[in-house]
Amino acid sequence: MAKDSLNDLVPSNNPSSIDNFTPQIYVVCSATYKAGKLHGIWINATQNLEFIDEQIQKMLANCPCPNAKIWTIYDYYRFGSLRPEDIEEVQSMANFITVHGQLGIALLDFFENLDLAKTTLENHYHGEFKNQLAFATELFVKTHLCDIPEKLQNYVSINYATFKRDIFRDEFFLLKVAGKNHVFSFPECPAG
Repeated sequence: MAKDSLNDLVPSNNPSSIDNFTPQIYVVCSATYKAGKLHGIWINATQNLEFIDEQIQKMLANCPCPNAKIWTIYDYYRFGSLRPEDIEEVQSMANFITVHGQLGIALLDFFENLDLAKTTLENHYHGEFKNQLAFATELFVKTHLCDIPEKLQNYVSINYATFKRDIFRDEFFLLKVAGKNHVFSFPECPAG
């Protein structure tokens, strides 16, 4: 269901009215959903797990279906394309997204794994660059140009475009987020 139509169903509990960037989940009572109705609540997913559970239990207690006990996450706000179903995973991802914003969402979308996204951001982020070629040129100058004797550097022709192609094949990647280009190196894969 599109976000606009879902927001129309719950205007008093619209996620964009709570906070414009806080990741949230829309939790619904499974019994009313199966009956063709929508009874649920938007929940700030960055809150502690006990408080999230309390809100879910209150929503179920106010459900029009008697003895409602089963719930499901019906929709997500500010989670990118990810759809975690476990509340602990939802909360962990929401906290990561809150700290790192759209770049965090882009990394989660790219890896579909919170641990890899965290590791990559903490240990493999090289900064913001105009484009891949700008990064490749800077990297070559910093790491390889010094290997060429200074008196010969003016005579050497470097094909930075080829170097860029080679390093972005399997060593580095670029994520474009909000019009800015962020360069990362791939984390090393664990042996196994």
